[in-house]
Amino acid sequence: MGSSDLSCREKDYLRFRSFPDRIVEVEGYKDGRLLPRDAWRASNLFAHPGRMKPVKAWEAQFVLDEWVKGGYLCIAVEGEHGVEGVYAALKVDGQLIGCPDRSPSFPSNTWEYVNARRDKNYTYYVPITKDMIGKRIEAYVLAYDEEKTDLQPVVWMTAYPPPYENRVLELVRK
Repeated sequence: MGSSDLSCREKDYLRFRSFPDRIVEVEGYKDGRLLPRDAWRASNLFAHPGRMKPVKAWEAQFVLDEWVKGGYLCIAVEGEHGVEGVYAALKVDGQLIGCPDRSPSFPSNTWEYVNARRDKNYTYYVPITKDMIGKRIEAYVLAYDEEKTDLQPVVWMTAYPPPYENRVLELVRK
């Protein structure tokens, strides 16, 4: 078996069915052989869909017409949704895109820091890439607590760090 048989695609994402108490190291195997870790990601921070069922969904569709360096979409979920009570994702031209980052209320297993557990106002972040421009984008928000679905999801675009680029608008009197 050649090394190409063991490689993962760059956007592969592995999901755990259950969560270990502590993580020291994660290894992936295919057909009993260790996979290189430079091309895949994994997380124990999102519940497996078999353990949580969505009770309400929101969708917004749009097309971006510009790109700036450091640009990203923010999917803000305003309102009380419960701890881990809401998740967000995108579809770009039919391809699913996960949110690689979320507001500081994200409960995490960080080193030497306490975990923040919040039950409202999450904001999910997705970097904007040049290949997203001009394509149909669908933003989805899924709520999981049937008693906390009075939410107002909003999608907006910003950039960080600021791109410090400018545009010149020349006004000419005719």
